[in-house]
Formats: sequence, structure tokens, C-alpha cells
Amino acid sequence: MVKKVTLRDRVAQAYHDYGRVCSAHPIACLIVSILTMFVLSYPAFVRFRLPVSSPIDVHWSSEPSLQNSESAPEWLHAPPAAFLQQIIVRGSVEPWNSMNLTAEQAVRGPLSRSFLIRDLLQSNPAIDSSCFHISRPEGNSYLPHKGCLILSPTLFWESFAQFKLEKDVLHTIFAPTCTPSMCVRDILLGMPTGLTGIKPTFQTNRKRSIDYSVTLFLAEYKASTRTALKTELNKTNLFTLEVSRESDEDTFVHVFYRPRKYFVDYFPITMTYFIFMIYLYYSASKFEMVTSKWGLALAAGFHVAATLLMTTGICAHVDMMPTLWGAEIFPYIAFILCLENTLCITRSVVSTPPSLDVSSRVAYGLSQEGYSLCKYFVLELIFLAVGYSTRMAEIQEFCFYAAIGLVIDFYMQLFFYAPCLTFDLQRLNKQDKERFSLMLFSSDVPLLKTYPVVSCPFRRIWPRLFEMKRLRKRTFSDSQLDEPIITNERKFRGFRRSNSVSKTIESSQDGVDLISKGATSLRLRFISFVTRTRIMQRSLMIAFVIWTAWLAFVVHSNRSSGKIGISNRVLETAPQAWGEWQRRTFKWWPTMFNEYNISLSGHYITFLPPIVLSTKINPNEDVLRYNEEIILDRSQPSMESRFSTKEPPSNLQSQIYWLETQLKVYMASFFILLVLSVTSFVLYACVWSKWRDVWFKPISEQNNKTDTSKNSLRDYIHAHFQGHRFPIECVQVIPNKLILSSCQEGNLCLWNSETGERVLKMNRLRIPTNPSDPPPPIPPRIWSIATISENVVALGCADGSIEIACLSRNKLIGVYLKSLMGVSQIEAHNNEIIAARIDGTIDFINLKLTGEKPIRVSSIALRNTEKMHKTPIRKMCLHKDLLITTGTDPTIKVYHTASSSIKFILNAHHSTVCSLEIDTDLNILYSACEEGIVCWWNLSTGLLIKSADSNCRDSILLSVAQSCLLGFSTDGVIRMWSKENGQLMNKLRSFNALTIDSLGLAAVNERLAVTFNRMTISFWDISERILITQVNINERIQSLYRFDDSSVLCQCGTSFYRIVLPEIRLD
Repeated sequence: MVKKVTLRDRVAQAYHDYGRVCSAHPIACLIVSILTMFVLSYPAFVRFRLPVSSPIDVHWSSEPSLQNSESAPEWLHAPPAAFLQQIIVRGSVEPWNSMNLTAEQAVRGPLSRSFLIRDLLQSNPAIDSSCFHISRPEGNSYLPHKGCLILSPTLFWESFAQFKLEKDVLHTIFAPTCTPSMCVRDILLGMPTGLTGIKPTFQTNRKRSIDYSVTLFLAEYKASTRTALKTELNKTNLFTLEVSRESDEDTFVHVFYRPRKYFVDYFPITMTYFIFMIYLYYSASKFEMVTSKWGLALAAGFHVAATLLMTTGICAHVDMMPTLWGAEIFPYIAFILCLENTLCITRSVVSTPPSLDVSSRVAYGLSQEGYSLCKYFVLELIFLAVGYSTRMAEIQEFCFYAAIGLVIDFYMQLFFYAPCLTFDLQRLNKQDKERFSLMLFSSDVPLLKTYPVVSCPFRRIWPRLFEMKRLRKRTFSDSQLDEPIITNERKFRGFRRSNSVSKTIESSQDGVDLISKGATSLRLRFISFVTRTRIMQRSLMIAFVIWTAWLAFVVHSNRSSGKIGISNRVLETAPQAWGEWQRRTFKWWPTMFNEYNISLSGHYITFLPPIVLSTKINPNEDVLRYNEEIILDRSQPSMESRFSTKEPPSNLQSQIYWLETQLKVYMASFFILLVLSVTSFVLYACVWSKWRDVWFKPISEQNNKTDTSKNSLRDYIHAHFQGHRFPIECVQVIPNKLILSSCQEGNLCLWNSETGERVLKMNRLRIPTNPSDPPPPIPPRIWSIATISENVVALGCADGSIEIACLSRNKLIGVYLKSLMGVSQIEAHNNEIIAARIDGTIDFINLKLTGEKPIRVSSIALRNTEKMHKTPIRKMCLHKDLLITTGTDPTIKVYHTASSSIKFILNAHHSTVCSLEIDTDLNILYSACEEGIVCWWNLSTGLLIKSADSNCRDSILLSVAQSCLLGFSTDGVIRMWSKENGQLMNKLRSFNALTIDSLGLAAVNERLAVTFNRMTISFWDISERILITQVNINERIQSLYRFDDSSVLCQCGTSFYRIVLPEIRLD
């Protein structure tokens, strides 16, 4: 029965796949993450607006002064630095005639009324006595340099006469450049330009309503002065006083600018992050196989700080800076979240079996913790989305800010911290490698899931690049071997078996515990508790729910009853119709006052209720009339304003504008890349496999050009062998149609090939020869099996021993313990055991068994030891008296067992030999390397007969059929060569060749051959040169064995199948 793939499994596999990709390209991931960090943090560096120093606090009231109010904030007990009176003007040209009027005139008309308001304000004695007077040296600025501080569009021009002569007011308005700290154009218009209705160019010529504001600064507030101003403005026939439906006349807004932040103000958050790094350093010191504790701590600290900076930069770029108390604690919330996620990833990765390679450790570590990371990330986003839907300003602001932080933190986990862990695990020195070797052979085997091999899509585009990278990596590893340590058999050192895994070690060569299982430190227990229960994130989600409910129910009831509370600190709750005009200008005034050497740090300003005017401009007014010269000269540049001589040249302005535009494009691109990366990963983890099965499977079936289809697995399975808890290491077919299998736990099982039932589980208990010896340890893992006779097999073990097992007696009858080097390959030939070890040596061991029953070992002795290769022996095969071996190098050696000498050394390949096959009839050896080169060798003379390039820049597997030589590669193509002369006879391609990431080949009989690709078995008719059928196993196939002329064995993780071949009927 096929196990249903759950969401947890899909997410774990997605993290495993990403771990493989990340560990293969850590530099690329780091470069992308660091570039993203610098680009998205740029606005935060420029403006220096960190969320821990939010510059604004807002309070509204129905009175201009709250100095005696006990419920008001403390900063309101002092007088304001200035009062701001906004006179909002909404004007349009009426009646509008698109045939005679232009869009420029639609803007010119309403702006002309600002000169009238300015003159009225400057001529009023009461306003002059209460006005905020300034004085500063003249400069190339549009701001006034002396007198009463009035900001209006009139400052673009020196006088009304110059305004009337202006050819294009739009050019003058958009001439000054905006800086990140201040935009003069917005300040003079009293509103962000995009909201006034004024644009650099207009696409249509229609009636437009133009809004702007004249801002008057007062040193003191007198209600009588404001009333007199409104009356005087209403007296003119050009303005109509608008009455708001809300209570704008009774709403005063107080904006407080907090004191300038110094280093001492950032001390709490800085010390928090510093303590975090120290804590992670001491926690990492408890983890094994971590090279740089400080490097790991600094990477985690940089991860947290970068998350905060990028969040601040994005919010600063969109001008969404936090102003409420909820955003004050966000740096600490981000710290807690990042701390817990960092500890989870670190603990999961470094707790993986140290015998695994770096890529596997990162992949398995991420897969073990991936579901929790993804689950809490999605849950927190759902919580924030629900909070944002409450439409309460303080909750929405916090949710928006926190959501950006969560996405960035998730992105940095994948693209920054995981590569940092990869680099740390790769920095192993020789001493670490020695400890690493000890860990392999004296530790338990963990139960790890089996995942499909990740195939990079760029491998097809540039296959040569991936081959050379893989070859260089292996060659570099081999070059780091310590030869004296390898040859010293009393102190074990060696390689790791590629398919074996370990979890811990127990003792070193000095007898000192490297990891004490019984005395786990309190710090590790605390980390384990936090990462296992996710107590921090759960607590934060509970606190967020309580905070949201309190604001939604308790505070909301206080607002409805009119009490002064937290609602008075939220401008959205004020009864205002024109509050947006005030809210949009809050961040301008510190920079503007700084132009006059006035600081607003630690002070506040008060916005008086706005005065709203509407006006209509007649098209016949003089200001809208052009004389004939101006109309004819329309194509020439507009009249220079009073500061035009001091403005930068137009080409410099265009360059500045271009740079600002490019910066916005880069920021938007990187932010979109960040969001798409996170979104794509979550979708890939959660829904990709289902979507692929729904959409790709019908498409692939429709594209099949033959009637061949994937048949049901039930029709081809003869027996299913399952009973191992750990992945199977090797399978051996022995006489009487029995099958032996061993797993990474060290269990050896004998199976009935017809029924699939387990006949016995071998008792591998070793009885000590000396009664005073300690009890025997756990049986070592079995790496290879050889059949000696019908009931006796030889087992090559990971600890270097060779066990002789009697199947009929279900016990070991002999153990050879002369070497500590693991036995990677083993063969039995003429009462002799040939054992290939991972240090490149081969032992020839004479074995004698008793003839009578019960079968016993009468003698076992070493005859000879040969150093065949400098690297672990990868392939070994016997032919008559010839032993052919190859390691992870391009050399093939032929050893004559009778004379105990090397007969031939075959050199024709330039990369690792990955496949060896012998044609016993023709006495020809076939070899293939990872570059796709196939060679024919004459075993009698050692001469190279033929070499052929398969045009596949990857590994190719060989199998000898009766009529031809077969080769199968990762491009999904079966190649058929002549066995005698090497001529290519044909090429056959499977249907799903594009998804190949693991493969196998076996020639079963004179007509049929079997290949596998990932989870699919393909049956080929060699004589007819066609694909017969394909069978989906629904499990990833790891190896393929020929059982007999009508069936094969497929090993899939912890079980294997016997698959019968389809019948071929020829009409």
C-alpha cells in the first residue's frame, strides 16, 4: 500500500531540496541576500529613521492647550513651539472650454488666488503681531528668509507680475529637486504634489480641480485673530468659506517630535543584540561539528539586524514610519522571533549525523525543522491579516510593519543564515576530520527519510560546468587525506561510506568523551525545550490576540463614550474631514525648521483647525490671458524664476532625476524578488506536488507518441520485501532463489523470493574468545556481501572486519579482525575472499571450511595485501584469474590473482570511472567515466580496442546484452553499441527523460533490458528497439539488480520489490 504524502512531508521535502541547492551554491545565495539587504536598507541609512526612535507622537483634543489636563501626555504640559494655520484652497476654472483652454491654465488659475491670500495675510496687523517671525541669510532656496513665516505657492515666483508673465507654471513648479529629507515643492503646495491634482504633464484637456494650501505659522494663538481672518477671507467675492460636516472647528492636533536619539538611547536594543550574540556563541560551543562559534554568532546577529534594517528601509521608502507605541516594541519582537528561528535552524542542522556530507547535513537539518518554520510563518501572517482587517489604525500599522518583518526574516533564513551554516560546516580542519572518522564507526544509526536527488535545471544548459565542479570537489577532498594516518591500522582513520549515516560519537582515541549522552548541559536542555515547543512564538501570538481584543473591545467602548484615552493619540479617530492635509505634512517640519536653525526635538507643534476655501476662476480673467508674443513663443523655455540662476543646470537635474528613478526601480525589483522568493517557496512546499500531479501527468500522457502507457504496479510486482527500519545498504542473490539484504542498522535478513516472506533475521552476535573481555558491541554495519557456498556468505563490515555467516545455522562461524579499514567491496573465488577496503588496499584471505556438518571455519588467514589505489575502491569485478578494480580516479587496474601481481594498468579516461562490465565470451572489458567516454579493452593484451564519446557530459551506466553493449545516461537515452568494434547502433529515449535524477540499467535476457529513472521502471525490447512499457513504483528507486531471466529487484529505501518482466508476443 502506497503511503499518502502529507503536507508535512511535502514541506520537509521542499526544505530538503532547498538545502541541497543552497549548499551547492552558498556564495550565490549570500551575494543575493547581501545585495538585497544593502538595497532595501538604503532608505534607512539615508534618513536614519530607526523604529526604536520613532520621531512622532500625535494627540488631538478639542482645546488648543492641555497644560493643566492630567489625562494629557506629559509633553503637552509645555507650550507648543509654533501654531500652524492651514488655509486650504480648492479651485477650478469655470466654465471650462477645452477648445480655448489648456491644462496649464487649469493649474494657473487656482494658483493665482494664493497671491491674494498672501497679500491679505501680510497686510493684517493682528496676524503680524502673532506671526512666527524668522530671519536667516539669503540663499538659493525657495523658503522665505525673513519676516512672517508663510509658505505658499507664491514663493515659486518673486511677484504676481512675474507669475503673470510665466509661460509654463508647471515647469517652474517641478523645477526644484526633492531630497530624501525634504521636498520644497510639497512644502510650498502644502500637500504631496501627487494629491493636489498638479502633474508635470497631462494626457487629457479636461476640467480639473486643483487643491493646495497656504500655511501660516503663528507664535501664539488667539481665537479672535483666527475669527477675524476667516471673516476677512469670506468678505472677498473670490472665495467661498466651506463648512465641514465634521467638527473640524473644534479639533486641535498636537504633533510631538521626540528628542534626538544619541547612542545612549540605542543602548538597550544594542545591548540586547550583543547579549544575543554572546548567548548564541556559548550555546554553539555546546554543539559538535561547529567550526567557528563566533562566526555563527555574528551571522545570527547580522541576520537579526539586517531584518530590522530592511524592514525599516522599506517602510521609510513608502513613507510609512511607525508613530504609535506598538511599533516601539517591534525591534524586540523581531529579536525574539529571529532568535528562536535561528536557534531552531542551528540546532537542527548541527544535530544531524556528523557522518553525512555537508550538503546532506544542511538538507536534512532544514527538512527536520522546515515544517515548523513554515507553519508558524503562515500562522503569524494569518494572525496579522486578521488584525489588519479590524480597521483600527494602531493595529493596522503594527500588522503592516510586522508582516514586512516576517517576510524578510523568512527570506534571510533561507538566503543568508543557511549558507552561513554551510560555510561553517565546510571549514573542517584535519583534526576535525579525524574526529569525524571516529564518529562514523562508534555511533548509532539515525532513522532519516529518503528524498529524491535534486537535479539543478541549469545542469542541462551547461552540463560541463557541473561535471568539472563535482570532479574538483572530489579531487580536493582526496588531496586532503593524511597518508600516514591511513596506513596506520592501529589508530583508525578513514573515509565515510557514502550511504551510511551516524548520529553521535562516544569516545575519542584518548578515552575522553566527545559527547556525553548522560550529562547534557542545562543550556542545551533549554535550547531543546524552546525549539521543540516554540514557546516564544506561541507566547507572542497569544499576546497579540489579547492586545487586539483589548483594543477592539475595551478601547472601542471608550471611544464611543467620548473618554480621553488612547483614542486621542490616533488621528484617524478625530472628527475631521480635512485631517489628511495635516497628517501628510507631519514629517516635513523638523527639516524645514532646521533651515532656520530651529530644532523641534523634544517640542511639539499644534495644528489649528484648517480654513477651507473654494474658488472659481473665470476664463476671461487677465491671469489666464496670453498676449500674442507669449502664444507664438510657447515652444521656448519658460521664464526663469527668481532663483533660476542659482539652480543646477537642467542636465544635472535630469541626471539626479534619473538616479532617483533608478534607485526606485532597484528597490522595487529587489523587494519584488524577495516577496516572490518567499511566496514561491511556500507555494512549492505546500501545493507544487499536487499541482504537478494534476497538470503535468495528463500533459505528459498526451505527449506520448505511442500507445505505450504506464501500467499498474500491481500487474508487475511478484513480491514485496519489507521489514527493515533503515535504508537498505546492499542486496545479494544467493542459490536456491533466496535473497540477502542488509540495512544501515546492521540487520541482515534472508528472504523467500517467491512469497516475499522473511525467512530469518541473522544472529550476528560475536562471542568473545576471552571470558574477561567486555560484552560485544552492537554489530557493525554491512557494506558488502559475497556468496561462498549455498549456506555460507562473507560480510564486509564498516569497522574493517569480515564476518563468515552460516545461513542454515543462523549464526556467525568466523570473524576476521586484522584491519580497521572498512570493506567497501568483497568477492569470493576458489576458497579465497577478496576484500577491497576504503584506503585503496585489497586483502586476499584464504578460507577453509569443514566438510562435515555443522559447517565450521577451520582456518582463515591473510595471504597477501596489495595497494591498488590511493583512493577508495569504487568498482571491483572478477573474470577467471583476473581482478579488475577502479577507484575515484581515472585508472583501471587488472590484477592477476594466480601470480599475485598487477598485469595491466589501463589509462584512457580523464575522469572517474563509474561503470565496469565484462563480456566473458569475447574477453573484453567495457568501462565508462563521468565524462561519458566508453572504452573497449582487450583483457588478454591490455590494449585499448575502441573509445567512443556518448555525447553525454555525465555519468553513463553499462550493461552487456547478448547482441550489443547497452549504455544509459542521465539524458534518458539508451545507447546500443556493437560489442566487437564499438559502432553506435541505435539510440532509444524514454518518455520522461527530462525528470531524471537517478538511474539504473540491467540487461535481463537476450531480448529485454530494464532501466529505472527516479520512480519509474522502463522495459525495453532490445531486438525490436522499442520501449515496451513503464511502471511507476511510487517510491524513489535507489538500485536495480538482475534476479533471473524474467525478473529484477528494485531497492527503494527500506524495502525492495521483485518485478516480473512483461510477456512479449510476436504475431
